Amino acid sequence: MRLTPSAICRSTKNMSANNVALHTLQLQIHYRPPYHWQHMQRFLRARAIPQLEWCTDNSYGRTFEWPRSYDCTDSGSYGYFTAYHVADKHCFTVVISVNEVTHLKSIVNNIRRILDVDADTRRIENDLRAVLCAEKENANNNKNKRKITTATPLL
Repeated sequence: MRLTPSAICRSTKNMSANNVALHTLQLQIHYRPPYHWQHMQRFLRARAIPQLEWCTDNSYGRTFEWPRSYDCTDSGSYGYFTAYHVADKHCFTVVISVNEVTHLKSIVNNIRRILDVDADTRRIENDLRAVLCAEKENANNNKNKRKITTATPLL
């Protein structure tokens, strides 16, 4: 996250439904290609909770409530965000509206987790390929063992 304190202070303010001022910030979250947005978008859309989450062909958004700290020195944060996929720049432009910026880093980290932008797709694909090859080899070995054990005895 590359927001300076002055950029956070200059963030625009709008009012929430219960007349509480919300800070609106825009930032970019980059990812390492390949990123399969269409698969992620279908996954998120299929599981979206009405009035809590929204998903379009190019964006995903949701409301959130970040709990207060354990020592109860703050009241927590709440708001909503929309992440717009920008494929040619390998990033999401994220617009966050939040009542309190105290938990902004944690909120952004949670958005990164939801969008799965920190996954190393190539490594995952290589690991899955290795597992599938091993399973195929085991299946072939078991098939050969069955052939030996199912032979009929000579009379």
